[in-house]
Amino acid sequence: MNEYLLQLKQEFRKCGSWAIWNENGDIAPLIGLKPNIVFIGFNASKELADKEDWANFHFGNRHYMKLAKIISEKEFLLFKGAYTTDIIKTDIDPDSRKVDKILKEDQKNGGDKIKENKDKIEREIELLSKISKNKNLLFICMGNLAFKWTKSMIKGDVYKIYHYSNWGKEKVKERIRRDLREIIKNVR
Repeated sequence: MNEYLLQLKQEFRKCGSWAIWNENGDIAPLIGLKPNIVFIGFNASKELADKEDWANFHFGNRHYMKLAKIISEKEFLLFKGAYTTDIIKTDIDPDSRKVDKILKEDQKNGGDKIKENKDKIEREIELLSKISKNKNLLFICMGNLAFKWTKSMIKGDVYKIYHYSNWGKEKVKERIRRDLREIIKNVR
């Protein structure tokens, strides 16, 4: 295993993962990784410390399978194998609005929590850049809060797709597809 991939696994195996799924939703073998593409969620909704490595976006409420199905479509295979992580690693809560409120309060009080999360995402980016041998990573945020906080913490091109947990109507699938098509058009 690449030394930087091993470091990434040691440091972020409980909050990061890869956009590769078996048919049952578990993580597939780490083949075809694309560390130069990074999907970023806002925060974990569930503690995954007792799960296997790279468990985030593979266990829990299974909303992530909605994104997995779209990424598995031929048109979007470019994104299969991308790295997946959350911008906020210090607060686990299924209600992202609560975490956003905590961060806004933290901003008023010096921003220690924000700095801690910024340091962590910068470390992830550093390792992903070394793995991919590319400093220009493609960042795709899932939802408005992920986009807002990611833009405040990292430099580079940051895109946004509609969050897959807003599923329910066929329009949501198409909106995610449309967002991904726009990203493909902009990066080629």
